[in-house]
This record gives sequence, structure tokens and C-alpha cells, in this order.
Amino acid sequence: MDYPPVLKGAEHAEFARSVLSGLTAAPKTLHARWLYDGVGAKLFEAITKLDHYYPTRTEMAILEANADEIADALGDDVTIVEPGAGEATKVRPLLAALGPRAAGYMPIDIAEEQLLAVADEMAALYPSLAVKGIAADFFRPFSMDKPERAVIFFPGSTVGNMSLADGQALMRSLHEMSGADRFLIGFDLLKDRQTLIDAYDDPAGITAAFKKNVLQRINRELDADFDVPNFAHDVRFNEATSAIEMRLRTDEAVTVTVAGHPIAFEAGEAIHTEDSRKYTLESFADFARGANLSPVKAWTDPQEQFAVMLLSVD
Repeated sequence: MDYPPVLKGAEHAEFARSVLSGLTAAPKTLHARWLYDGVGAKLFEAITKLDHYYPTRTEMAILEANADEIADALGDDVTIVEPGAGEATKVRPLLAALGPRAAGYMPIDIAEEQLLAVADEMAALYPSLAVKGIAADFFRPFSMDKPERAVIFFPGSTVGNMSLADGQALMRSLHEMSGADRFLIGFDLLKDRQTLIDAYDDPAGITAAFKKNVLQRINRELDADFDVPNFAHDVRFNEATSAIEMRLRTDEAVTVTVAGHPIAFEAGEAIHTEDSRKYTLESFADFARGANLSPVKAWTDPQEQFAVMLLSVD
């Protein structure tokens, strides 16, 4: 397998600090952003195509079925700003519905080569659209032009993978950096527990491989010696927080060396890798108000598995 280049300079130092801080905390944890190196991104893309993983296809169906109505709600002369744009798949039905009413599209992504290719493709597809790609990690402060009537398009339930406080802080930060006056955000809805568990613990083991890849990444980039097969992907639903919790658990007492630092694990100890918080329409509206955003309108699928909500900045 071709691995991406090891992080350099300040980014490598930040990765090392974050990993060592998380693995020496109680309980042990790794920030979800480190799951998405080149290998992790490909594994996640494979997850989105699994039968059990409903969020991606359901959100896309919502956007396709309601594109005209969403476009009408956004109005004229809007610039769509998309953090973590990737291949810009989900924004396409919206841009098609907006047509000449869209003034611009600004994809943001840390993968610069892919970003530039996507920006060129979108400019060719929509010649009247002002397309400007921004190579940046949207979890960190960055500089960008602040277009008039900017809308943050944030599909994929990314804020659901964060704590309430961190998700609200991210939305405030995106508003400050972009000057956007509205957000269009996708989020997963609360549903029966087995459907939720199955979505994050597929029988093919692709989700487990995605999670375990972060240990392989630490081995590669921080000279660590995780025995990856000894760590099991563990999924549970936390009723108190309405969140799927994902961990990597070892059943044996082991000591792992990371960047020259010994990290001891007790038998049964786990590393928390990610949460996926589930909302009702009402609880997400309350969450958004904590980021100084007010609900305007929401769209869901017929089975009410997922939702997309338009929010305005207070």
C-alpha cells in the first residue's frame, strides 16, 4: 500500500503532542481528526458505500430531493463555503439547483492536490461560478476572503463527532473566518439502537480497519510499536449523551512506546477514538443556539433517519 508522506515541521509536532497528551490522559483518547490520513480517508470512503452505513446516502438523497427548495431558501447571489469538501459530491445538486443565483463556491480541504483538481472541475462545470479553493485545516484558524451572502455548507454530521462545546466552538470559528450569515448543516437523527450499532460496526470489518489505521499511522509517523491486531474495535451507545462511542480496546496488559515514551495499558483498557452524537430536530436546534445560530428550516428523509437544517447567524 502507498502511504501518504509523514507530517513535517509544525504539523508533525502538533500530531506528536496531541497523541502523547491523549494517550497519557485518563481515559486514553485520540482526536478524531487523526483518523483521516490518506489511508484513513480511503477507508472511510469505503465505509460510506456499505449497506449498513446509511448516513451518507440518506443525506445525499435529502439534498437531491429538496435541492430546489433549499436553493430557494438560500436566495440569490450566495457563495457556498464548504469545509472539508473532499470530492465536492454533496454540494453538486445544490449548485445545480441554484444555477446563476450562486455567485461562488469556496471548497476548503487540507488535501491540496485533490482540492485543486476539484476546484478546476467545478469551475469547468459551472463557468459562471467564481470558484476558489482554500487549502487549510478548518479545525485551525486560517485566512480567507469573506464574500457577501456566504453560506457555510457543512454536510456529513461532522459536528456530531465532536463534544457539544467543541462543535459549537467550531461553528463560531467558521463564522468568524468566513463571515457567513447562514449555515446549512447535516446531522444524524436518533433512532433504534441496533441500526446505530450496525452502522458503526459492519460485519466486513471495514470500520474496524478504519479505526485501527490510526494506530498504524502512529507506528509509522511517531516510531511507535503498537501491536495493532491486539486492539479490538469496540462500539457502544451512551444513552446519557445520545452518542455512539467508539474505542480501541486491548484485552491484555501491554506497554507501547510512542516517540520514545512508554505508554502502559491495563488489561481491558481502551483508547477513545470517536463519538457520533445523535439528535432530534429539537435537540439540534438547542445545540445550534449555543453557537449563536437560529433554526430556519429543516429537511429530512421519509424514514426520518437524517436531517439537513438551515440556520441563520444571530
